[in-house]
Amino acid sequence: AEKGNAHAQYRLGFAYKHGQGVAKDKIEALKWYKIAAAEGYPRSETRVQGLAKDMTSAEVAESEKRAAEWQAATLKRLSGKS
Repeated sequence: AEKGNAHAQYRLGFAYKHGQGVAKDKIEALKWYKIAAAEGYPRSETRVQGLAKDMTSAEVAESEKRAAEWQAATLKRLSGKS
C-alpha cells in the first residue's frame, strides 16, 4: 500500500473496516478506500460511498485529511524531496 499499489490500498481499507489483523477503524478504512479510488481501483468508490453514509461529517473530513496527507507525503517521498 505504501508503494502505491491500489489493490493493497483497497485491501488495507477492507482490513480496517472489518478489523482483520488491525483494530477496526472506519476513518482509516475510508482513508485507504479513498486512496485506492484515486488510483482508479475498481469497487473502491462504491466502498467509499457506502462507508461514508455511516460516518459523521467530522469523521469523513478527518479521513479526507489523512488521505491527502498520505498522498502528499508519498509524492514528496517518490520525488526524492525531503
